[in-house]
Amino acid sequence: MSSIRRAMVALVVLLLVSGGALAQEHTEATDGESHGEAHEAHAEGHPANGLFGILGATYESEEENTYFTWGLEYERVFNPHLGVALGVENITDIDAWVGNLCLVYRHPSGLRLLAGPGIEFKTRRPEFELPEHGEGEQPGHIEGELPGDIADRLPSERENLFLWRFGIAYNVPLAERWVAVPAFDLDFVREDGHWVWAAVFAVSIGFDF
Repeated sequence: MSSIRRAMVALVVLLLVSGGALAQEHTEATDGESHGEAHEAHAEGHPANGLFGILGATYESEEENTYFTWGLEYERVFNPHLGVALGVENITDIDAWVGNLCLVYRHPSGLRLLAGPGIEFKTRRPEFELPEHGEGEQPGHIEGELPGDIADRLPSERENLFLWRFGIAYNVPLAERWVAVPAFDLDFVREDGHWVWAAVFAVSIGFDF
């Protein structure tokens, strides 16, 4: 596990432990409060800002593979039902960064719907070709990607890809100002003249302020 992954995992564990302790205090202080009332209490006063740590996985249809993903999100809330979220995510192993700016609809039940544009900064690894093997020679791949340790030493190409993101999430109050947000996002990315898609499964832990 890389140092970045270890740091993110440690951060999430710390947030979970802190949130759990605060949630216990909140539960004792509000014994008998219903789940719906908890959402109403959390939304009361609608804090203007939210900051979240993201941990999840991204499935890329073009790569046909799933990659560990981490990131941060800042949300500016205008009223109890409407906000704007600015997110930055790193998709490991393929050296890609995704930034997005989404309009967020917040339902009193805790449901969140979001949609907006974004951009993906992606590294295209160099490709190579091998000559066809002759008689008595061992077969090899005719074309493909170089192994990571070799590709890293060669010049790479950075791509800036436009995307649209559509997502659904659910706010789970942990304590005063603290929330957990399981989410599913679908990105439609314009790549090489056509649209490809990516699915992001994530859980965010954060607080309002």
